[in-house]
Amino acid sequence: MFIAASDAAAVQSGLTSTIECLMIGVPIVVVPLANHWEQANTARYVSEKFGVKKINADQVTAAVLAGALLELLNQPGRPASHFRGDGHVAAARAIAEVLNL
Repeated sequence: MFIAASDAAAVQSGLTSTIECLMIGVPIVVVPLANHWEQANTARYVSEKFGVKKINADQVTAAVLAGALLELLNQPGRPASHFRGDGHVAAARAIAEVLNL
């Protein structure tokens, strides 16, 4: 829910968080944990396949991360979802209804 309301996000490249952002069209910067195969592989894949900005853990600083996020925020509009179907929309509506939003 919070990710959907965000203008951009920085994630550690866990598969679930990364795919959620791609599904709902939230621009992301991925920063995989050092020496973590799953996160490194996910970051590499989404960087190559979807053009997601990747910053390696040994290169991340506050200035580098802020610059990458500002770059995303300065882009006009949100990207369209990279996935077909609307299951994520139905799930978000159901959650919002339960939470009375």
